[in-house]
Amino acid sequence: MDRSVDCLVVGQGIAGTILSYKLMQKGYSVKVIDDGHRTSSSMKAAGIINPITGRSYVKSWKVDDLIPSAEFTYKALEDLLGAKYYHKHNIIRVLGSIFEENKWSSRLLDDGYTKYIINNFDDDELRRYYRNIESIAVIKGARVSLRSLISDYRNWLIEEEALLNAKFSSKKMRIESRMMYYDDLEVSNLIFADGLQSIDNPFFPNLPFQPNKGEVLLVRIPDYSIQDIVKHGIFICPFEDDLYWVGSGYDKTFTDANPSAEGKERLKEQLSKVLKTDYQIVRHIAGIRPSVKGRKPLLGRSTQNPSIYLFSGLGTKGSSLAPYWA
Repeated sequence: MDRSVDCLVVGQGIAGTILSYKLMQKGYSVKVIDDGHRTSSSMKAAGIINPITGRSYVKSWKVDDLIPSAEFTYKALEDLLGAKYYHKHNIIRVLGSIFEENKWSSRLLDDGYTKYIINNFDDDELRRYYRNIESIAVIKGARVSLRSLISDYRNWLIEEEALLNAKFSSKKMRIESRMMYYDDLEVSNLIFADGLQSIDNPFFPNLPFQPNKGEVLLVRIPDYSIQDIVKHGIFICPFEDDLYWVGSGYDKTFTDANPSAEGKERLKEQLSKVLKTDYQIVRHIAGIRPSVKGRKPLLGRSTQNPSIYLFSGLGTKGSSLAPYWA
């Protein structure tokens, strides 16, 4: 194994995965240090790319740049790893009020939105499975199979002898006047892409993290044929292995990262309220998102050392933000 690298990337969630890939494509020698995604929220996320969001139905920040970059990058990773990760889906949003209907109607007349909107959508199948459907908005979106992508890319890193299978330890870091060392590895540039772990990073003090906890159910829905992403109070999204990802909201006042009985009951209640058919809970999982005040990623160079960088804070939009900002 080569004992010197241009870049050591800390973390291999979606941020570290995409960034390390982009760096290697640029010709840099790279190693990634990661302990198997034990704290990665990317492994628990649905990977939804939604160009029009919120109750006011506004375009996501820089979405006209983000989506082309995402499509290009994920296609390149599919070619590299020999699997499918980027899936185009309609996002069906059930409009729950006159306010939402009026906001959506205004978007239908806006030329900046038309390429993301589907008109004249047949909602018969939707009504077969869901209650309380008055009117809907249909958006052209996508989903990234994050869990499969991150796992496959990890295996590729191992084959390339580019993975250090360990938790990063600052005690193993030695910084000299012209070079840095991690154990006996000579490192020209150190890049932290470790999500919420950067909250206590001494090279980047006072980062504006606003972490929140999300809880989701992975369910099977017998005889359910909808392959669109449905937002009806909660998200019901195709996931992997014939499972559907069911999630809603977040908790800013959490005390731990574990799934809670209260969170599970809340999701069951919300799902049963809108879904007509039975479902089977396969897993209940939770994760802490590295969300940031202002919902913009944290990118840049340390003021303490010009060879140390940060690529973090992608929050709930990591699937769309990572390719462009990497």
